[in-house]
Amino acid sequence: MTDNVATSYFQTRKKLSPKQVRWQDILVEFIYLLEYKPGKANVMADALSRKAELATMNATDRVIQRRGVPSYTEYLVKWKDFPDSEASWERGDTLWQFVEHIQRYKDDDAKRMSRA
Repeated sequence: MTDNVATSYFQTRKKLSPKQVRWQDILVEFIYLLEYKPGKANVMADALSRKAELATMNATDRVIQRRGVPSYTEYLVKWKDFPDSEASWERGDTLWQFVEHIQRYKDDDAKRMSRA
């Protein structure tokens, strides 16, 4: 199963890119069926494809959220101007490498709010 529509046509296309040809050479050794299933309906594949770091970050955020303080990822999204979608986040070794920047942003944000 795939949530990528283009991938579902991989076996039926007459003309493939060089990259697709390489993949086809590898996949020809396996018996498989590519079937498209929209991402929202493909929950199992979605869970399996999540990066462990993101799962850990989310667990950490849940603990922080229970304590009633904004999560570090919330500040990271605001600080980097990233959309809320996890898929759009930059990959880093750990979220904690941004703690100083996040703390600085949080302090600046508090100063801005106190002036308003």
